[in-house]
Amino acid sequence: MIAVDRIEGKMVILDVLGETVEIPLSVLPPDTKEGDVLTLTRVENGKDMQDRENKARLERLRARDPGDMEIDL
Repeated sequence: MIAVDRIEGKMVILDVLGETVEIPLSVLPPDTKEGDVLTLTRVENGKDMQDRENKARLERLRARDPGDMEIDL
């Protein structure tokens, strides 16, 4: 579990499985407050994920295309 222990100026002190970790407040959502429990998601390659999401959107648009519109990748 990752919990916000306290906020000290521009830094956040986290309790990560009993260990104390200090990170910049700017990397967390703007409404972060003491006592919040955070979820950490690992992204191996953000660009690849964005490319997959864009391709999926394009495929959805193509599926709705009546045929008189050309969409290129």
